Amino acid sequence: MKAFSIVVPGGQVIHPPSGDSAVCEGFSLAAAGNWLFKNANFKVVQGHRYGFLGPNGMGKTTLLRHIAKRELPVPLDWDILLVEQEAKASNKNVVEEVMASDVKCVELLDEEKALMERLESADDADSKLDAVEMEKTRQLSNVKMSGSGNL
Repeated sequence: MKAFSIVVPGGQVIHPPSGDSAVCEGFSLAAAGNWLFKNANFKVVQGHRYGFLGPNGMGKTTLLRHIAKRELPVPLDWDILLVEQEAKASNKNVVEEVMASDVKCVELLDEEKALMERLESADDADSKLDAVEMEKTRQLSNVKMSGSGNL
């Protein structure tokens, strides 16, 4: 990341030892002499989810990489993991894309769907069995009634 230059207020990054948010006000980030962020601010609150949207080449991934490398102030007790993934064009919304990227979650959802279908099928079979049992009971009642008067 040597092709980048980053400027933070005070000239050095000071990481808070702990905290529930990462805040950086007035930072600038340049790539090959072109400013991607100039006198920008960011705040990331622990427990929240964020999405970066924008055209290619505007600095989204670059900013995330610098945060992951702790080149911007982030509490020291935070674990940071940057997972990169290219998303192919699709008609899915953002939530569907994120859910689809979690292979284990997709497997569990598919298993849940299959189990629900089996339960519904079993419920249908139980209903049919109940109907057959009711018909048998009705027929037995009719036979007993028709036979009870003949002595």
